[in-house]
Amino acid sequence: MKKIVCCLTLALCSMSLWAQDAVRLNALKVQQARKERLDTLSSVRTRVQAYGRQLAATRIMDEAYVDDRAHQLQRYAAHSSGAGSVQVSQIFFSLPQDASNQVQSRAKARMDSIYRALTRGADFEACVSRFSDDKQTTWYEARRLPKEVENVVFSLSPGQYSAPFYSPAGLHIVKVLQRKSPTLDDYRRRVVEEAETAGTGQPELSRLVERLKRKHGYQLDTRGYNELISRGATTQNLFTLGGRTYTGNDFAKFAATQSLGTRHTFDLFVTKSVFDHESSLLSVDQSAYAPQLQAYEDTLLLHEITYRKLEAPLHDRAALESYFKSHKNDYKWATTRFQGVVLKAADKKSLKKARKLVRSLPESEWENALRLMINTDTVLVTLEKGVFTPGQNAFVDQKIFHSGTAIPDVHYPYWQVVGKKSKAPETLDAVEAEVTRDFRAYLVRKWDKELGLK
Repeated sequence: MKKIVCCLTLALCSMSLWAQDAVRLNALKVQQARKERLDTLSSVRTRVQAYGRQLAATRIMDEAYVDDRAHQLQRYAAHSSGAGSVQVSQIFFSLPQDASNQVQSRAKARMDSIYRALTRGADFEACVSRFSDDKQTTWYEARRLPKEVENVVFSLSPGQYSAPFYSPAGLHIVKVLQRKSPTLDDYRRRVVEEAETAGTGQPELSRLVERLKRKHGYQLDTRGYNELISRGATTQNLFTLGGRTYTGNDFAKFAATQSLGTRHTFDLFVTKSVFDHESSLLSVDQSAYAPQLQAYEDTLLLHEITYRKLEAPLHDRAALESYFKSHKNDYKWATTRFQGVVLKAADKKSLKKARKLVRSLPESEWENALRLMINTDTVLVTLEKGVFTPGQNAFVDQKIFHSGTAIPDVHYPYWQVVGKKSKAPETLDAVEAEVTRDFRAYLVRKWDKELGLK
């Protein structure tokens, strides 16, 4: 028993030391970020200022109300599949609202063909690159998407893709890459946003707004207000608050972002003006929440310098290529492999054309050439390129390693293998995962040296 207790104690001590080391390391990174003046970046300053305004706005409202409402939203989200945010990649065909039946039919036939290829093992991201009008990977929040897209996206788990479906924008196949659940702080921020847009619709907030209006000497100018309500616009004064006069021109700028009636929009304008004024007064003295602001800024700086030192170089293709060329001997293989491509076609003519393209063009252009010159309306040829070892691909085994017999796909019965055997990778593509891993380790060592670590 004593031995078990001793082991647990040692484990806890090790975890504590590791946590302390991590804190110290992060502190050094933040210190370096400040030396490199990353704290002066407009992106950092803007977010810190916005967070300061949020903290000030939270102080305006009753803390208990904010927490109760945040927990209420969190409990509701726990029973909703459409909560949080998702990272989405999609195969998308843009279609105009007045697209003819013929155009829609051709788009649907092509999308259905891509979907069949996916179900037979085609790579999703390769299809995005070849066919999609939208090649960006994007994060979306709940209730920020067209209903047709949101219903599908939030019904999928990470790694799943949908069947083809329509939205007002066009035709989609979507794949969810990651999902994030909102934190309690996210819901607190939402409560603050609700307060700024609620007008007098919620009793608690209505009483708060009225109290703040009295505190700051709110005075309605009835002449300007009556003209605004009757005509929908005015250049006259509308009200004074905290010694400042708010005019019809100020209202017009706010109203341009709204789609509600004039009376409701005016209530929202007053509410926002009240909160903005109170927040500005609280923001002057930030001593009450200075530690929170400092911690938030440190987090932003840590993310920013980590991106610059590690993530940005890892996404720099030229930097990866340079590292690969300098360390090419590190990636020699113990056994011979096959570097090339497996082509599968619906007919002999398409296979012949694809073989000619592969042999005449650089590897980086193969997929785009297939899309533009062969797979224009439907997928007639599929392509699987890479580095193959014995037993990895039946077609390569039969043709190159002379073992086994490949069974052709019923939809793509014609096939050919193009490439050559090799004992070392000729391109970065062949060992990109390993090079990326090693390059990251190199960047970490380089950064540690900059920080004065051994």
